[in-house]
Amino acid sequence: MKKILYAAALLVVLTSLTACIGNEKPPVNSSDMPVSSDTVPTVTTTDPTVTSEPPVTETVPVTTGTAEPVVTTAEPIVTTEKPPVTEPPVQTTTSEEPPVTTVPTETTAFDFAKSDLSEYITLGQYLGIEVYVSAPVEVPEDEVEAAIGAALEALPEEEHILSRACMTGDKVNIDFVGRMNEDLFDGGSMSDYTLTLGSGVMIPGFEEKITGMLPGDVLTFTLTFPADYYAELAGKEAVFEVKLNYIYPMLTDAIAVRYFDAASAEAYRKSVYDTFAAEIEAEYAAEKEMAAWTVVLANARILQYPEDRVNEAFENNKAVYTAFAHLNGMSYSEFFPAFYGLTVADAESIMLESSKNIVAQQLLLYAIARDMGIDVTDERFEEDLKATAAILGLDSVEALVEQLGRNKATLKEDKLYSQVITAIVAQAKFVILE
Repeated sequence: MKKILYAAALLVVLTSLTACIGNEKPPVNSSDMPVSSDTVPTVTTTDPTVTSEPPVTETVPVTTGTAEPVVTTAEPIVTTEKPPVTEPPVQTTTSEEPPVTTVPTETTAFDFAKSDLSEYITLGQYLGIEVYVSAPVEVPEDEVEAAIGAALEALPEEEHILSRACMTGDKVNIDFVGRMNEDLFDGGSMSDYTLTLGSGVMIPGFEEKITGMLPGDVLTFTLTFPADYYAELAGKEAVFEVKLNYIYPMLTDAIAVRYFDAASAEAYRKSVYDTFAAEIEAEYAAEKEMAAWTVVLANARILQYPEDRVNEAFENNKAVYTAFAHLNGMSYSEFFPAFYGLTVADAESIMLESSKNIVAQQLLLYAIARDMGIDVTDERFEEDLKATAAILGLDSVEALVEQLGRNKATLKEDKLYSQVITAIVAQAKFVILE
């Protein structure tokens, strides 16, 4: 559950921070923070896992490993869009209600399972709620074909076609060199380039010229760049020398049986389609959970926050950004001005609000679990872990925890959330947005 909740917090922080790039004010109240459902309860005393990649914002250029040739017809992508905007903010209080405060706790850590949560949260309706969601998406046929194509490209060399001329629809591997006035020009040459003949990705005439070549053939021809091409090349002539290396194999029954453990080409195609369908179904289920959880949180009222849990969540946030800063060769204090144009004080103000959002969701989770009659005690969870370890043939709970790669607190809240959200979704009325 920790990964779910922490992901939500990170999404909230990133959304808030990137909003500041366009001189927008960051949220100043925890009730303004959007809630993700793929992201719900669990903050423990353990530091969150930090990946090797820093958060990506508009200020960070992204490059790919292999540059596309400049002789394609694809136009450069230019966007003036701001970073993505999250769902409308979830309101946990109304203007008539007293402001939410953060209340100091005793020296011992606040225990969500044992504390009287009625002092911190008042539940609203959480079963039988109406939830608005987008319509499920269809399986993208182009992505299915692309996946099959990628699998065919990865086949061993013995499957490359060398015995016939290439034709429209073939995917081929070529080397080409382009010259203007006998001089090479930027982006005009590529080696080991994969091209589908008839796709129209190259400048007019390029694909037509090489259609009909035999693997191993070398062809030289002259083409004129379109008048509406890049300014430095538009309307100019270039001489291209192209070598056809080989033709990629097509999907056949024999290849499906030999390499893809499928009874036929059609069976393999269906398995790829089914994989995409399963992924889409899982994503849609997560979207519905997110939407439902957001409504449930909006229906609840947060009365106060346990201070030590807010501080704990805040320190986890800080740890993540400290790690990101170090990965980019910066100190924590240098990171926010460099990436977001914010002072450390402004950034930490946003992180504090997201930390309250995390704790609000934890309060909600445990309050609903108790209201549903779920045993949230550590003792019961320990019994469940022992039973699971025995089923898996492990000799101890510690061995199970190590195998799962997560701490007990995280596993406990994962289980609670699964039970709670399953019941919420099962009784929710989902309305498809037009």
